[in-house]
Amino acid sequence: MISGAPLWLLALQALATFFLGLAVFYVSWRQWRTAHERAILDVFDRRFALYEQLKRALLKAVLDARGVTRLDAFANVDQYTMLFGDDVARVVHRSLALVDELAMLQARLARGDAAIGAPGEETLLEGVWQCFRDVDRTFLP
Repeated sequence: MISGAPLWLLALQALATFFLGLAVFYVSWRQWRTAHERAILDVFDRRFALYEQLKRALLKAVLDARGVTRLDAFANVDQYTMLFGDDVARVVHRSLALVDELAMLQARLARGDAAIGAPGEETLLEGVWQCFRDVDRTFLP
């Protein structure tokens, strides 16, 4: 006996302290994993929202060429670079340029101005449609 307590009691206290420490470690590790997975899910949600917004905007530009304006999906152009990287941002910028060009052409045609030497509506629509098809391949990891 050391310090008046039986040896088996001291061993039991040491084991209890060890297992309590393991339990605390496990709980803190699970909390970290949960927070990490939550952060990944939040980024996924933000990325998916931008992806859906871009797809809807490009589809609207293709289907409703007469009502093309600078679409809401392109209000967040900087977020594409931050959340997806440069490859996706290039596709978004190319899409934005085509949609803007299509909107300007529509405005000129509505005023009755001849668009000599400028790409035609069909060419621009084909470009926007190509961007719509490229979005899925570009957004894949």
